[in-house]
Amino acid sequence: MNKLQEFLQQIILRVGEYELTVLNLALIGAIIIAVWLLRWAVNQGLRGVDENFKISKENKRTIHRFFNTLITVFSVLMIIRALGLPLPQLLSFEVFTINRGEGIKPFAFHVSNLVNVLIIYFFVRVIMWLLDQLLNSYYERDKVDVGAQYAINQVLRYIIYTSAILAAIQALGFNLTLIWGGAAALLVGFGLGLQQTFNDLISGLLLLIERTVEVGDTLDVDGEIGIVERIGIRVSHVRNRADIIILLPNSKLVTSKVINWSSKRENTRFDVAVGTAYGSDTALIKKLLLEIVNHHEKVETYPTPFVLLEDFGASSLDFKVFFWSKELMKAEHIKSDIRFEIDRVFREHKIEVPFPQRDVWIKK
Repeated sequence: MNKLQEFLQQIILRVGEYELTVLNLALIGAIIIAVWLLRWAVNQGLRGVDENFKISKENKRTIHRFFNTLITVFSVLMIIRALGLPLPQLLSFEVFTINRGEGIKPFAFHVSNLVNVLIIYFFVRVIMWLLDQLLNSYYERDKVDVGAQYAINQVLRYIIYTSAILAAIQALGFNLTLIWGGAAALLVGFGLGLQQTFNDLISGLLLLIERTVEVGDTLDVDGEIGIVERIGIRVSHVRNRADIIILLPNSKLVTSKVINWSSKRENTRFDVAVGTAYGSDTALIKKLLLEIVNHHEKVETYPTPFVLLEDFGASSLDFKVFFWSKELMKAEHIKSDIRFEIDRVFREHKIEVPFPQRDVWIKK
């Protein structure tokens, strides 16, 4: 027994007053084995929870990451204890110092500053995970639409991450009062040079709060049709009919004329115009146009399509047929199909679609 004690107390490394013994290494080995067994047990338990409660993949990853981080922090603390290192002295260890001039206290960065930042990061991850769980159950219970879900999530993320960044800066030992004082002077210059950028940032927050434009909406911006896929803090991602992502500044969605085809309604009204020669049977034309649109599979039966004789043109009777459809992104394809069918049916019934004509009188 005495030999075993002597062996365990044998010094392997000496740094100053600190001595690393065989006992320290043995304890570290035991901790590593215990941590490995603990990870295995936790993973087996989480696997059973996943199978019983059918948790989504994203939530599975978050839960596994949470427990792994917790076990890692616990194992690091145990190893520090096994090495015989005094934790208070280790946390107060000064990594580096920055002299800031005469009469000003130098800035000292300690290990505790880094630990505080890690604790903030870990705390924010836990808060975000808990919020996701609470919000998902709220969304499912109250059947909140996708656009509202995205807006709530983004606003909460901005608030939490901004608060976490400020707390981390404070934890690193920086004085936020001095930072805000210097930032105030810089923002005046930045505000003039980056006026449009700040305009986009504010517009992004307005879009998320007011929800005049939401993810999934179909927009018409300067004749460009697209579906909103993401509303960022500065730009929004809109996928057009050519399946190309357009980065649209948020200020354009707030200040410009934007047609929101979604606008909380399932159906949208479209129209196709056609002209016929004078003397044509207007009742027959109305009947044929209604038959054509009603036979198209993408045209809704309610509201009922209708035809208007809009004007007596210079060389034609100007008709317009109105119909409703849910296919916002494929509206031009539906219009094209209807025009092809109008041309075919009018040819069958000998209805003339005139071209512009002009009589020229030459005076001798």
